[in-house]
Amino acid sequence: MDIKNLIDKNLIMLDLELKSKKDVIESLVNLLEENKILTSKKGFLQDIFQREAVSPTGLEEGLAIPHAKSEFVKTAKIAVVRLKNPIDDWESVDENNKVSLIFLLAIPSKDKGDMHIEILKNLTISFMKEGFIESLQKALTKEEFIELLSPKGITPKKSEKKIEMQSSKKIVAVTSCPAGIAHTYMAAEGLMKAGKELG
Repeated sequence: MDIKNLIDKNLIMLDLELKSKKDVIESLVNLLEENKILTSKKGFLQDIFQREAVSPTGLEEGLAIPHAKSEFVKTAKIAVVRLKNPIDDWESVDENNKVSLIFLLAIPSKDKGDMHIEILKNLTISFMKEGFIESLQKALTKEEFIELLSPKGITPKKSEKKIEMQSSKKIVAVTSCPAGIAHTYMAAEGLMKAGKELG
């Protein structure tokens, strides 16, 4: 799935001055409502904050991906805000994460299957690419920001070439996440890096 298809320039806000997670989420939900993505702003806000209470949606390197599957969403969309000044108390996987780049996922509950998981997977895998987050942070226009999200704008790390492992070492790991999505893919990437370092 091309993430670019879920975002347009009307759903992006660059370099805003917001002071709290609540302010950020409310601003993004307002943006979705203005673009006629929601049937009820109040209902979707409630769904987002309920999801926030389950587990952290802050990740690392300034990222956060609040999300909810909701009956108040008409069609799947992603609203984005890049902050002028980071928020340092957004609950995150990395406790030192200072959030400045937020992708809010709005998914209709009527959508069958695991669309939200697929979107989260694609986003989190993209974020692990070398220089990707930095490019988003430096994008000068909304158009440039969107173009970076297309598959051709995501270039693999040089170290991601397939490596034939000759070692007899094995790593067994178990990861756990209440939602079972973004954190799992980040953990997988971390394990791959650790495995390569260990040979």
